[in-house]
Amino acid sequence: MELNSQPLIAILDDEVNVRKILTEDFQRQGWLVFSGSDKAEFLESLGRINPDVIISDVYSHPLNGVDFLEIIKSNPRYRSIPVIFFTGLWSARLNLYLKGAYAVLTKPNGTEKIMSCVSQALNHFCTS
Repeated sequence: MELNSQPLIAILDDEVNVRKILTEDFQRQGWLVFSGSDKAEFLESLGRINPDVIISDVYSHPLNGVDFLEIIKSNPRYRSIPVIFFTGLWSARLNLYLKGAYAVLTKPNGTEKIMSCVSQALNHFCTS
């Protein structure tokens, strides 16, 4: 991300209301948003979208969060993109961290926590 540009946040969730709420909150911050429900389709267009941070739920079809993260982290072009997951299942947390997730938040969670985590990821990404 260029320091003078607006960050682009990708939101991937199969729940329309979650995408809508997060999109509105991020746009109020002046951030650009890509929103979708299909991780496989998103991966096909990742090079065009080129997000600064990815937010995703863990369990959705056709691609679960662990497989999705492995694909991103295996590609040198994309492995530095912070990926933040949210899930209602504690069992997924450790595996996602081991695979390279930037953060794993409990779902449901307030948008303030998610936005704070994204801000931290952007700051870490910009200063690293």
